[in-house]
Amino acid sequence: MKDLSERLESPNRISSSLPSRDAVSAAAKTDYSRVAGIYEILARAYSGRGIQRSRTALFSVIRPGDRVLFVGVGTGSDAQDALERGATLTLLDRSAAMLNRCRSRLAASAPRRTPVNLQFAHENILEHRPGKKYDVIVANYFLNVFHPDLVPTVLTHLVALLAPGGRLLIADFAPPRGNCIQQFFQRVYYAAPLITFWTATRNAWHGLYDYAPMLEQAGLRISQRTAIPIATFGPLWFESICACRLDDPSP
Repeated sequence: MKDLSERLESPNRISSSLPSRDAVSAAAKTDYSRVAGIYEILARAYSGRGIQRSRTALFSVIRPGDRVLFVGVGTGSDAQDALERGATLTLLDRSAAMLNRCRSRLAASAPRRTPVNLQFAHENILEHRPGKKYDVIVANYFLNVFHPDLVPTVLTHLVALLAPGGRLLIADFAPPRGNCIQQFFQRVYYAAPLITFWTATRNAWHGLYDYAPMLEQAGLRISQRTAIPIATFGPLWFESICACRLDDPSP
């Protein structure tokens, strides 16, 4: 248990160097196709809908007409909410199985029409080059797929895709909180999906991320940060963050 605890220590020091070849190679092998059919079931059972609530907790910043990019959209359980807010969506995922489930979900929610403000992108985020930048980028439970060496590269690319004043929304596991005992149990709780998805999808193995210093180094300012509990009254082990580009004109 000691070895596992040491391996789950939060990697808060962010390297500014290029990602290692091993980190890039590992990211290329990550594949969620094998869990596409059960992903949402696992998320609900594991978090008591805490994961779903964290995904949409700060969607009030999405305005009608906004160009919104969902990276790692998965099955699209949160994309419908943004679509109903009148946003123009680009839904990106490198798993064809996940993207197909997302397409089916949205088609079922609007069976008589195909929204014209919706497009799908089956590609790697680092290869995504839109003709116009985005007002909002949603990266829910996305950055934790990557090795710590690769996260700064991905974040830098996301910032480059944001328009001036653009907002980056992140929902993810919260960094370690509380005393030593509370942090121990938080890491044990986090170990379950870490082991599951490392085994099933080849996710990167790493500790709990603290996104605040990462976002600051990427040139973003956190405007909102909300803690989300497991179930309704459980520990606050999920969080939602809204970060704006530093050229955001708002105070």
